[in-house]
Amino acid sequence: MPVFKLFPVLLGMTLILSWATKVFASDDFCGADDKPALIYSKMPVTSAGNLQDYLATNGLSRVGTVNDILTLSPSLGTGNDASLEQIADFLFSINDFHSYMMSSSSEGIGQLVSERLMGEINNLYFLTQTNNRRIKFSNSMQEVIKGDGYTASGTYSFVTENQISISLKITRLSDAESRTFVSAGEPIAAVKRLAKRVFTAFQLPSNQSVFNPFHDKTWVSVGASLTGELMRLNDADEYCSLLNARLPSITELSLANKLGAFVSGVKIDTNGTYVVTDDGRLTVLEPSTGSCPVSLNESGLLYLVICIRD
Repeated sequence: MPVFKLFPVLLGMTLILSWATKVFASDDFCGADDKPALIYSKMPVTSAGNLQDYLATNGLSRVGTVNDILTLSPSLGTGNDASLEQIADFLFSINDFHSYMMSSSSEGIGQLVSERLMGEINNLYFLTQTNNRRIKFSNSMQEVIKGDGYTASGTYSFVTENQISISLKITRLSDAESRTFVSAGEPIAAVKRLAKRVFTAFQLPSNQSVFNPFHDKTWVSVGASLTGELMRLNDADEYCSLLNARLPSITELSLANKLGAFVSGVKIDTNGTYVVTDDGRLTVLEPSTGSCPVSLNESGLLYLVICIRD
């Protein structure tokens, strides 16, 4: 089907995408590019049943404070003494909860999740070679209070004899806003998935202007795939034009592939073949080899297309 026949659908989806971009651009939960999120390293993760037991027997003096701080308005901040006291009290409750987890003989899984999660996130920075680190951990309560501090706590439950489900809530202390991340599977695998989701949430949205040559550009695609849409070569240019964008050049796509998604902001399928431009003419590029095919079958083959907006 020619792309121009899809214009009404594409236009509608473009408007939706534009609205979504504005919404997510205003979501600053994961911190600023030049100021990493500082997460308190004491991260209690206990079984759901033990959490209820803890609140009933050990945490009654803290429950009111915890509930209050999690429902405070965004006016809660680190700029006044009352807020500082509330935040400090909340961190003391996190300490108590963490101590309870560490002292309970039944919390081996909770300790595994809590301690391994930090290691897995640190390992992701090593594996992805991401220099602009947006997640840091601190043992210092004072440092967390003064900085852009976050706390993390969670629960787990067994879904089968050998598999668990984990729910981790990360709370920003400046306004008590929170995000919840979930994962499931064999314990080690579940922790790895959880670490990847936290890492992605904090790291991927950043515009890393120091390291990212695409910081002032936007990668655009209509479909659900993050790696681009399949279409004929001759439809690619019109597709990008309808999205108020253009096809990337060979250099741009190659550079984005080498930098990786956590820097460039776009995920390139290294097993695919992309439509690109070369001195103004259409061609295709195989990211896995960095080369263009000798000949193009324009009538029968489908290629991946992802557009770039200046």
